[in-house]
Amino acid sequence: MRKFQQGIVRMNRKPDCKREESLDRENEIELKRMLHAYCFRYRLRNGSEPSEKLVQKERARLIKKHFANDKSGLSQSEKEEGQLKCLIRFLRDEGGHFTLEEMSDHLVGSGYTVGSSVKTIYRRILPELMERGVEKDKQGKYYIPEYHRNPEMEKRMADSMKERMQAVSIISNFLETLKGTPVYEKAKEYVDDEMRAYRRRERHESKKELDEASLVSRIIFMGAPAAKIQNGIWDVLNSAMQENKYVSILYKAEERGKPQKYTVQPYQLIFDNGFWDLWGMCTSTEHMGRKLFNLSRIIDVDILKKGEPFILPDNYDFRSTLAGNFGCYNDDVVENYSIMIKKDSYAYQYIKGRTWGEFQEIKKVKDGYILEFEATQYLPILRWVMSWGPDVKPLEPEKLVRDWKQKIREMASLG
Repeated sequence: MRKFQQGIVRMNRKPDCKREESLDRENEIELKRMLHAYCFRYRLRNGSEPSEKLVQKERARLIKKHFANDKSGLSQSEKEEGQLKCLIRFLRDEGGHFTLEEMSDHLVGSGYTVGSSVKTIYRRILPELMERGVEKDKQGKYYIPEYHRNPEMEKRMADSMKERMQAVSIISNFLETLKGTPVYEKAKEYVDDEMRAYRRRERHESKKELDEASLVSRIIFMGAPAAKIQNGIWDVLNSAMQENKYVSILYKAEERGKPQKYTVQPYQLIFDNGFWDLWGMCTSTEHMGRKLFNLSRIIDVDILKKGEPFILPDNYDFRSTLAGNFGCYNDDVVENYSIMIKKDSYAYQYIKGRTWGEFQEIKKVKDGYILEFEATQYLPILRWVMSWGPDVKPLEPEKLVRDWKQKIREMASLG
């Protein structure tokens, strides 16, 4: 994580030499996005961060290629590719018929001051333009005909872009439910980059300003506040999972007074109603077996350097061990649940359209409805039944009925 942050600092740092161009805020954001992509590709290829010298060299190259007024420093292939795209945008967006002289003036005005003469365009660029649908009229002017421009296709592309923008907006709002968690900043940075890229493309390609408020704020997600996790815990666990390394965890369980050490094969990180949990196989002699560890209760964690990586079993997924849909709490025993729901209550309206457990059935009886299902999640089911107050009454298992009555008596004594 530290190396990644250092890479970001290097990308944001201005070069020691005088910058070639003064970029506006939008171009600075776009340049930062390009540098992020460069660093990501470099890490994939080389397994390490690029040096500051390489980052600044790439920054200068990107400025020269995409943002500088004078593009004379580009390679011949880069320059011709840029000239070609520049003229296609010019002919498409303006929608008129233009001479070679007018096309040359446009290239010079766009920063291609060298290699943009009429003779060069005619010899090197025009053949490629003609292959891409540009035609010549009787007056010797060049244009993109309507059937090549295909307004219906352009509208479909614009609609598709808008739909993708809306999807990114929805994801962005969903991330707010994870605010304060270790994954939030990384995911939010990616989503924000995508939003800026789509917004920039929309302005350049269709000349339309997006109503950002209508996209970003019209669909929202609400969630429980996230529990605080100590700095570094997430990154160590994430690194261990990438390489299937054992970890040593100092953990303070809710029912124990003193923290205890566990040696764990980390399988999955699970987000459940504001909490992050680690699911894995505990190999400590006194704690053998698959367990959940609440990350907010982890005091310290280290990757064990010695020993071979563990082999991830085929049935490692937490969901394969779970029966019921009450979060990530899980018992070893599958039990049959039968719950009475009062007739014409809000509880029934809420409960009837959802699946709460395996082999679920809802039966109509004289005083209401009976919900039946199988699950391995006793404690969250008890809390769930209690949350409905007088609208819900447990019928079985017997333990649930007994604990429910005891909780009611405790609540009554408080009055």
